[in-house]
Amino acid sequence: MLLRKRNSFFLLLILLSTDIYGQQNLLEQRISIQFTNDPVSEALDKLSKAANCDFFYRPSDLPLNRNITRTFNNELVDVIIKSVWGTDQLILRAGSNDISIKPKREPKKTSEKGSLQGVITDEKGKPVPFATVAIIGTGKGVIADEEGKFQINQLPEGDYQLSISSSGFKVKDLAVEVIADQTVTLRIEMIFATNELDEVVIFGKTDSQLKMEQPIKVEVINTEKLQTKSISLPQVINQTSGINVRQTGAIGRPAIININGLQGNAIRYFKDDIPMDYLGRAFDITLLPVDQLDNIEIYKGVLPAELGADALGGALNFTTRQNSNNNLDLAYTIGSFNTHQVNINGYYDIPKTKLFTSLASYYVYSDNNYKVKVEIPNPVTANLEETEVERFHDGIETYFAEGKVGLRDFKYGDLLVFGYARFDWEKERQNGIQLDPNSALGEVMDLETSDIFSLRYKLTKGKFHLDAFGAYSNRNTIFEDNPEFRYNWLGEQLPLINQGGETSFTSKFYRELNF
Repeated sequence: MLLRKRNSFFLLLILLSTDIYGQQNLLEQRISIQFTNDPVSEALDKLSKAANCDFFYRPSDLPLNRNITRTFNNELVDVIIKSVWGTDQLILRAGSNDISIKPKREPKKTSEKGSLQGVITDEKGKPVPFATVAIIGTGKGVIADEEGKFQINQLPEGDYQLSISSSGFKVKDLAVEVIADQTVTLRIEMIFATNELDEVVIFGKTDSQLKMEQPIKVEVINTEKLQTKSISLPQVINQTSGINVRQTGAIGRPAIININGLQGNAIRYFKDDIPMDYLGRAFDITLLPVDQLDNIEIYKGVLPAELGADALGGALNFTTRQNSNNNLDLAYTIGSFNTHQVNINGYYDIPKTKLFTSLASYYVYSDNNYKVKVEIPNPVTANLEETEVERFHDGIETYFAEGKVGLRDFKYGDLLVFGYARFDWEKERQNGIQLDPNSALGEVMDLETSDIFSLRYKLTKGKFHLDAFGAYSNRNTIFEDNPEFRYNWLGEQLPLINQGGETSFTSKFYRELNF
């Protein structure tokens, strides 16, 4: 049974994800090259010409008695270098038109240790006070003194990568070798950042960590590592202790969330700290893609004041992605029971202005024609027999698209965002509360459409913080039970023996409500 089409549409834009203003690193080039029994030195010469760059390395570091025969098609330069060298244990540093190569020596697990010391200056030789010196991958680091001097002791012998940063200067990466019982002395020259920092290394706690340390009990689920996986939000939430998510049926069926034994109206739902009532079904967790979220905050009991609401059992706050770089992401998933899901998310900073635009959207279609066991009459004996049948009228088709235009860090505020969202939902209904022999429905439909306009304004002045939100939502719901036939569990059409509907044999229904 196909879903009926009404006056609705979903516009699908297929573009390649790209960093619009990013400059490509030499190691991130993709080239095609062929080696035929080439020694490593000759293979590197070929690669240098193909990648249009120079390689710097110590001849004594080259692997001896190694020839390479291999063809690379559209492969990263980084990958090709490591394959030619025959190991991943390399330190590769890309300059403007050159790449340095050095075998990596892992820090030794030994009592023999060395030290690093140095002074950090600017281009004029003046000390850079209080710069941060971090050892990448170790969690160790120090802050230079007011004369730009620093010292790090008790480092196991080996190769390390330093990252030096200070406000007003470009971040500097530096490879160093620590030798046991010796102190390596460095003189590091920082370059002024003419416009803005390319990268800022910040040591501190994330918003998620700060929220988890508040007196109010909260669990924070970071979805960043889950965005490339085919996993649903109910599955993600169900992994949290004290939380149980129960969903009966397939896509489109409501999910019941239980927090410490409480559910239903005792649980509140928020999107970016705003109660989700105005969205209707549009932000249903059974439909919402994981890649539209930064994290999920789960409150058990008391809610923080900024949510502006209270709940007996707890709440879920879905924090959407807060972009700062131009991007456009497209994801397409296909699954069992003819299930298709398309997600499009994008963000764009308008050049030379404080304006930005964003798009968040999803499209879901599924037949939901999985098999169930139900008692149906035997055509010969008329006795009820348990039979496995396919659900033939349980499909769903829905889409949600939200576009925003905003102004950030302007004279009269920190953020001003105008948004418009469109939601369309069509769901077939297969049966009532129970799977009894006469409960098969073949034409009953649930429909919902929403047009949602929103406005948000934020301002922070010292200890004064204002966060104002307003929305206008026009939501239309329809329940339609006006059949031309009746149906059995085999999907066969039967004559309409009375003038009633499928959910009530005495009367037909067409109920339309506007909110």
